[in-house]
Amino acid sequence: MQEFIFIYMLYALLTYAVLLLTSGVNIKGRQSTYLVFFLIIINSLIACLRPEQVADTNMYNMAYDTSVSIISNLTVNSVSDLFANRSYYSIEIVYIFFMSLFRSLFKSPILFYFVSGLLSNALILYGLTLVNQYLYLDFQKESEAKKQRAVIQTYCIYVLYSGIHYTTVAIRSGLAIGLGLAAIGLLLAYKKRLLSMILLVLACLVHTTSILFIGIYLIVRFFPVNLSKKSIAILWIVAMGGYFSNIARYTTMAAIRMVLGLFSILHINAFSSYITDLEFVVQMREGYIMFFIGLFLVITYLPNKRINKLALIIIVGLFLQTFAYPIHALSRLVDIFTIFLIPIVCYSVSNADVKYLNRMVLYGTVFLLVPQYVMIFGR
Repeated sequence: MQEFIFIYMLYALLTYAVLLLTSGVNIKGRQSTYLVFFLIIINSLIACLRPEQVADTNMYNMAYDTSVSIISNLTVNSVSDLFANRSYYSIEIVYIFFMSLFRSLFKSPILFYFVSGLLSNALILYGLTLVNQYLYLDFQKESEAKKQRAVIQTYCIYVLYSGIHYTTVAIRSGLAIGLGLAAIGLLLAYKKRLLSMILLVLACLVHTTSILFIGIYLIVRFFPVNLSKKSIAILWIVAMGGYFSNIARYTTMAAIRMVLGLFSILHINAFSSYITDLEFVVQMREGYIMFFIGLFLVITYLPNKRINKLALIIIVGLFLQTFAYPIHALSRLVDIFTIFLIPIVCYSVSNADVKYLNRMVLYGTVFLLVPQYVMIFGR
């Protein structure tokens, strides 16, 4: 396990070095594509060698070994079973089917872990790149070097923030988030509503908690806002104040009782385990994330109607953390909202006038690695 941690920390520092070294360099042609592809391959190769001590590894190994048998004997009575049935190792049926495709050919799960990491990294990068394109719609004449550099920065910041976690531990969530980000990116950049909805459905089939992307979809389509840097700072402080004052202790239980009653009426069991395992203890890790996410958002925010939409998504994520932190599954999936900070940072760094401040933001991204390390290796 120690060797695995050491290798991954070296990889994280490598991506951080790439982020800094390429920030002031003109990238030509497809150099950024080759470099990012190389980094994704390394990430996936390390992940496929995960030791059993890594969280959830034993569960995934057992599910992989029995996946062919599960699918062979499975009876699907309705479409809802594909979404709500998590009776096998608490894993969605569609993901077990994905496993069975590899298990029918390979006894070892190594190739499955490699492909899973490859897909999640590629999809998340694709989705975030589409969001980058959306921010640059008003700047069609932006230099190719700047666009190429944005791809590298996007992937490197993602790795520092949550890329190791979603490649190594939360592999279902990583794939689902990749599909969800691709859906939102296609909606923002190209207005492809039908394809976006198809990808959202696929994301929910892979991981049921991806239903949160539907909320993001609604924000993007129907909630135009006009935020200022001052209002964002106030909302950030309010969210953090609510979190550290443990306000959820007084508000969350009533909401959970209502939700459980609704699930009972609809005969849904997919989320029950998520919202009954509660712990009303304020965690410094989540507070640390809220602090740096809000700080980076305030520093890099620019008055732009497109950035406004992304900023609103991030603010919603911060308040979700404030009120839903006792629900571990929702607390982990705040990343679905806050990951939209990455395109804002990349856009701001390449366009703002205060260059020294942008440089400090890039240097500061290394602090995002701390909570990710605690989440994966600090258990």
